[in-house]
Amino acid sequence: MKSTKTKLSQSIISIILGYALCVSVLSTSAAAYSTPSPLYENLLSVSASLTISSSGLASCKSTADSAVRTDELELEMVLQQYIDGLWVPIRTWNTSNQRSVELSKSYVVYEHSRYRVFVSVSVYDANGNLVERANSTSPFWEY
Repeated sequence: MKSTKTKLSQSIISIILGYALCVSVLSTSAAAYSTPSPLYENLLSVSASLTISSSGLASCKSTADSAVRTDELELEMVLQQYIDGLWVPIRTWNTSNQRSVELSKSYVVYEHSRYRVFVSVSVYDANGNLVERANSTSPFWEY
């Protein structure tokens, strides 16, 4: 009878230790993912958008906002066309400012193709050092 009680005690202890180990692993994993890191350090947002009218006029728009006043915020907006499996730049525009930049441009595109807008933003400090770079891409449009 003593051996049955010992086996039962060992089984109960094994189950409790196994449960404790599972809870410990799960809580460690949850703690590792519970606090998301910010997407950007110096930027609040970066966006790219594209619409194409029925006459083929592509309206490209991009914006970027800095979380703090920077020495310079440079934005490059590229209208791209999908050709032979690659996104090829067909028109590029640039602008810069200190805290917020916005760029809206139009361009006539050809039928039977896909287009998108790609935006790259660079943040520079007062010494001209690059401190952050971020990108955004609009959904593609077929025209």
